[in-house]
Amino acid sequence: MLTATLWLAACAQPPLAKYEAPPSGPTAKLAIRSTLQPGERYGIYLADSANDCQGMRLAASGSKQGGDPAPVTISAVGVRTVEVFLSLADRSTCRARWSFYPAPGRSYLVTTKNGPEGCAAMIFDATEGDAMRIEPSLLRRDVPGNLCMPLAQSKSIGQLVAQPATGKNTPPKSSAAQLPSRVVDDDLKGLIRR
Repeated sequence: MLTATLWLAACAQPPLAKYEAPPSGPTAKLAIRSTLQPGERYGIYLADSANDCQGMRLAASGSKQGGDPAPVTISAVGVRTVEVFLSLADRSTCRARWSFYPAPGRSYLVTTKNGPEGCAAMIFDATEGDAMRIEPSLLRRDVPGNLCMPLAQSKSIGQLVAQPATGKNTPPKSSAAQLPSRVVDDDLKGLIRR
């Protein structure tokens, strides 16, 4: 009965707003590539207010069957907060929230994957497609018990990689800071300048 009540409450909420590219000002490109199992889907959300993770808007979605979406244009002024939400075949979910400071004219790559080791989501600076690197300004916003850690308290990617795998601020396994298991030319379409 409780499950049905929660489901009905979720259905009564207004639909999530769709993200719209900034009409002017400095911008960057955000591409999305996934490695998912059949029946899995993902959504990429951008916050209107990056500081407090408010006003999440659906920027892109994809699935193993449907493929990955076209790159999204994002503002390159100040901080941006991105949420990756994975819906798995067994109806469980994984999510990760990252904030970063995109630079004008650069290309970024959000990767999502689910496999035997768990869920993972990461953001890379992919401006130089053959020399991708984890975006150095990344800040992990979600930790157990808090979906929007204040920016000043958020751990940088360097701190997350260096910290031991224990403690209350340890991010969930979905934060694995690793390159995608396999990056091929198709993954970089539209990212490499020719």
